[in-house]
Amino acid sequence: MEPALNFPRYTPEEKAHRMQAVYERRPLIETLAIRFQDMEPGHVKLVWPVLAGYTNAGGAVHGGIVMTLADEAMAKVLSSALPLGTGQTSIEMKLNFLDAAKGAILHGEGRLLRRGSRVAVAEAEITDEQGALVAKALGTYAVFPHRAAAAR
Repeated sequence: MEPALNFPRYTPEEKAHRMQAVYERRPLIETLAIRFQDMEPGHVKLVWPVLAGYTNAGGAVHGGIVMTLADEAMAKVLSSALPLGTGQTSIEMKLNFLDAAKGAILHGEGRLLRRGSRVAVAEAEITDEQGALVAKALGTYAVFPHRAAAAR
């Protein structure tokens, strides 16, 4: 039987601080204008207003952008369940494209499936503005010790 994921509880102030902290010094995410819609430990919702020039010849959002949104949703859901300052990086990702991503807005929803001391697994769903599922991702992430602890 899998151990339960124990998540911290956030005050509204802690939640706002975490949401801001995970986007500091992230030029790509700022350029793409990916934003939090909501964040709870183990679950995040992101929103991306589709920007001009990020579509393919058929008018659908470029697959690389869909993958970036999925990666962000999975990485941020992991951030939601780790101490601030803990490092992480993706070590494997899989994305199934289920439909063309069209419309003015895409949503990314991430869920943490398993968190270990060194490795975590998350999933993400990307939906369009009507709620249609356009992509589903699974990612594995390496987890690094808290920066303050590692510096000692």
